[in-house]
Amino acid sequence: MIRRGVVILMVLLGSLVTLVAYGFQPSSDVPTSLRNAGLPSIATDNPMESVQEKAPDNVVPMLWDNGDTDGSDGYSHLAASVFGFRRALLDDFVVPGGVNWNITGFSWLMIWSNGGVAEGTGAEILFRADAAGSPGAVIATATVTGWSEVATGRTWFSRSEERAQATFDPISLSPGTYWVEFLPIGPDNSFGMVKTAIVGSQGWINYDDLFGGGLHPASVVVGATVDFSWQLLGTAVAAFDLTFLDDLRRSQVCVSSTTGAWQYTALSGLGMGTYTGTGTAIGTMAMNPLQIISSPSSPYRFTLTYWAPRKTASATLRIGGLNSTLSDRNTNDDPPCGGTQPN
Repeated sequence: MIRRGVVILMVLLGSLVTLVAYGFQPSSDVPTSLRNAGLPSIATDNPMESVQEKAPDNVVPMLWDNGDTDGSDGYSHLAASVFGFRRALLDDFVVPGGVNWNITGFSWLMIWSNGGVAEGTGAEILFRADAAGSPGAVIATATVTGWSEVATGRTWFSRSEERAQATFDPISLSPGTYWVEFLPIGPDNSFGMVKTAIVGSQGWINYDDLFGGGLHPASVVVGATVDFSWQLLGTAVAAFDLTFLDDLRRSQVCVSSTTGAWQYTALSGLGMGTYTGTGTAIGTMAMNPLQIISSPSSPYRFTLTYWAPRKTASATLRIGGLNSTLSDRNTNDDPPCGGTQPN
């Protein structure tokens, strides 16, 4: 007669075998980094040359290059479909002033745990706001339209390195600091290559299964402060396509007629300084006056009216109890944004 405890043990063991057969493993069995995986260290015949020339041709210009890996490690990232939990990597970047970025691609250096090449089918790419030097709320999720993986010719930890690249519908970001969150979609665990030279803030992770879940500095993985090796692709466009200077040079307004972004500079008087925001653009310059009105949530009350056929513009900025105005009766002689002398 089989004892009850033995039967229960056999059932539990059978369940575990079933889970493994279907590809699910306890999270503690899925390495968080190449070093934690117990793989051989960096190959001695692997020269540390740049792999930029080995990367696939970018169909669009590069907006941001976070730097090449030093091969010191790679951190786990994988889709929830692999083992039942999601792991993503995050890093920060800066859109410089004066331009908007239309981001259409993201590429990075990575290694598949099983040593394979070109095993992925796509990627998850998210963009987050910055929260005082750490990742903030998600502001955009990429709709991926293309995916490629190309071997770089280098090996780390006895695994072939490759450059993965995802292309997606344009995501427009105005000047500021942001974070990108990324992972490949594929059949196995994989590792995003790291470097010890930090650009901006150190890399972060978003692991469902470890460290209490959620967002953490990447240093929690192996105790080292690292960055990741990746690139942003897309085009930079002028943030403002229209600029107006007050006839008495009391103020200047720069706006985007498409996005509604605005910048008001009070050049004299109380409240002197530069104020920015994004409003709602109403009307077309060809047929009707263009109006841009600040959003209700803005701490400033901004309005602009521009009539292209008449070449005139007026604007008002209210800051608490202070008012600043602009009257431009000849928009043909306005200087570029930031200039204070008529052309």
